[in-house]
Amino acid sequence: MKPIDLHLHTTASDGAFTVEEVLTAARDKGLAAISITDHDSVSSVPEEIRRSSAFGLEAVPGMELSIECDGFEIHLLGYLFDYRDAELLERLSGFQEARRERAELMLAKLEGMGITLELEKYFPGVSDGSIGRLHIGRAMYLSGYVSSVQEAFSRYIGNQGPVYVPKLTFSLPEAIGIIRKLGGVAVLAHPGQLRKDDLIPEMVSMGLQGLEAYYPSHSLFETNHYIELARYYGLIVTGGSDCHGPNKSRILMGEVVVPYEVLDELRELVGK
Repeated sequence: MKPIDLHLHTTASDGAFTVEEVLTAARDKGLAAISITDHDSVSSVPEEIRRSSAFGLEAVPGMELSIECDGFEIHLLGYLFDYRDAELLERLSGFQEARRERAELMLAKLEGMGITLELEKYFPGVSDGSIGRLHIGRAMYLSGYVSSVQEAFSRYIGNQGPVYVPKLTFSLPEAIGIIRKLGGVAVLAHPGQLRKDDLIPEMVSMGLQGLEAYYPSHSLFETNHYIELARYYGLIVTGGSDCHGPNKSRILMGEVVVPYEVLDELRELVGK
């Protein structure tokens, strides 16, 4: 079977691609199935589900929740949950409003430093979506204030930067609980970036069901390590490119091969 990609972003969070551009790129890459996993948002999922078959793709409902845990950030992927649940949509709407308020504070701080940005100029409709630091960093780059998005983070908007503002996050048990309550699968995103393997047993006790072992920045050793950890704890193994379009240094879709069998295992886990 063709490979799949279960970690993609759109303009509904901090990606540069619309849903149509994600679907087009996935078709052109020869993928069999995709999951759009926007940060704290499911805004793109209905269109993804509705249009995917026309591109020869299977669509997997997904999202990526932001979690604060002891001073560091964890990302939790959710798959095959009820993305139409009214309580979930209300909760995520509150997160999007908090992101907008955070972005306004950061933009005001930048303006005080002589850096004036118009996000809508580069990301039409972003004010109605889930605004992230990547939007601000890319706008700084496109406006000529920095030589790269990486510079924007290192000099201005990174966690230690002068304009950084903390964001609203879920707690770890809350995020896992939301996904499980809605009938979905809770997966720890890019554990090789997190480097907190000691937390995995505790997360398993909370209901964690999978590890994202196939990931572009994971070395072969790390991929195999997390596959073995998943086996040890009885977890499913997933993967994806974490493609944000050109918002990051390059378009990552297709750079990691995730076997189709992963989707079969996800569906088996939830009985779909």
